[in-house]
Amino acid sequence: MRTDRLFMEAAHLDGEQFVRRFGKCLRPIKLWRVEIDVRVERMCGSHRMNLGAIAHSARGYGLSGNDDIAALEALYRTYLEAGNSGDLETYCSLFAFPIAVGGNGQAPATVSNPAAWRASVQASIDDLAARGWVTSVIDALHVGLMAGDTGVITIAFSRLAADGAVMESCTGNYLARKLDGMWKIVGIIAP
Repeated sequence: MRTDRLFMEAAHLDGEQFVRRFGKCLRPIKLWRVEIDVRVERMCGSHRMNLGAIAHSARGYGLSGNDDIAALEALYRTYLEAGNSGDLETYCSLFAFPIAVGGNGQAPATVSNPAAWRASVQASIDDLAARGWVTSVIDALHVGLMAGDTGVITIAFSRLAADGAVMESCTGNYLARKLDGMWKIVGIIAP
């Protein structure tokens, strides 16, 4: 099929129709902030198309859309709010165990159950509070979709003292999976 005919035909399809018609030819190249760059290799050779507008309809082909981006952002915001308020019940419910936790040049450790994670988080909150911490705030939040059921949340945040002074600024990467229709954190890697 010639490229000009392909684009003429594709222009008249909505997202779901496009995926049904051309989905088997699509190969995901990059997923970041709902900007999906795909190559329609069998039909167009190396011509590239931006299919961000149809991402929502493309779930059956391993692609995700705005709702997954929003859900991952909400997952992290809920994680931060639960940690700030000390609501460890909600905090631990955001994870799918076992989880991998690592960073600082160390190999990730596996935490196999919520009780062990809860104890570790409570110890961290107690340590932070003893140093004057009262809350953490988001400085930057980015979500990347790797496949229909896997995402990465990259965060920059600051820990604040009671007077609003920044105690420290940190970054982290959170791996998430969509399990039974719900996004859950499965790993935390801090530089």
